[in-house]
Amino acid sequence: MDCLNKRYSKIVFLTGAGVSAASELPTYRGSDGLWTDPETARLATAEVFEQDPQGAWRFWSKFREQCLQAKPNPAHLALSDWSRALVEGQSLTLVTQNIDGLHQRAGSPDVLELHGSIFRTRCSKYDCTLEPFEERQSSCSEVPHCPQCCSPLRPDIVLFGESLPPKADWLSKKALRDCDLFIAVGTSGSVSPASGFVHSAKFVGAKTILVNLEPMHPFNPAFEVELLGRAENLLPRLQFEFFFKQTMIDTSLPPANVHQEQFARERFDITKSPDEQAARYGHLELLGSPDQYRYSDQKFDAWIHRYYRVICTPQYLRICRLEYLTQAEIEEVENDDGF
Repeated sequence: MDCLNKRYSKIVFLTGAGVSAASELPTYRGSDGLWTDPETARLATAEVFEQDPQGAWRFWSKFREQCLQAKPNPAHLALSDWSRALVEGQSLTLVTQNIDGLHQRAGSPDVLELHGSIFRTRCSKYDCTLEPFEERQSSCSEVPHCPQCCSPLRPDIVLFGESLPPKADWLSKKALRDCDLFIAVGTSGSVSPASGFVHSAKFVGAKTILVNLEPMHPFNPAFEVELLGRAENLLPRLQFEFFFKQTMIDTSLPPANVHQEQFARERFDITKSPDEQAARYGHLELLGSPDQYRYSDQKFDAWIHRYYRVICTPQYLRICRLEYLTQAEIEEVENDDGF
């Protein structure tokens, strides 16, 4: 894709519903999005929750159950891997409009949830002192009530007509003031205030990239690059490009060593994809030093570092194995490597 051309240190991601589409969760504003149903859109407003808490709770309880059954996909896993692979002096801030909790389940730390979480419940009374609490169970039969003030409880999410959580709003804007790379993924770019994030990033001179299934209409010129496709396909590729270029200019790596390169070439076949090689030959005894070296062949260097990013992430490795191996082979290698 060749979108990244320098070393970036302050990365900000903004994700929307398109990131979770491959996890079989509906988007909001697409052709089959939730808001295309007038009744669904009506139940997502603060005013209607006050008027019909039973109907709103029934709808959001059903969505909570959908989110509970969903699993992180390669887009979520790529972002989680990305945050863990950064070197000293680099940071990644993940801001999401999603309420499904899949980024956290994929392992991403300190996710800023602009629209709250479907898995938290709070009191509907503004000045109630009940702290929001985690809740994985759903109840459609009746509206639960606050144990302190007896007001209806509700999911801790931002409904239409409500303000963003102050802390998440402030921290996301703080990250944007310092960023040098801003990537929006799976979002229509039409919901304020997140729709203005790219302008903030552009103002401070950051590289700005949009990753989305469909072109933005009208296109926002604040984005320098628009990558069209599924998030679960494009994010791992973008991650590969980022770390390939970062690795090639990482002065902490030692110079290329001919003996180390010969040692690595005996064990790896770069005619396969890194994912396929990792799926078929990924065993714990291979982990260790080869990914800490630079190689004279840049293609081989990129391949070997990508391989180790796959093999060091067991959850992503399992997805690779499901694609490339038979069930018997999966059982054999997983018994062997201890994952």
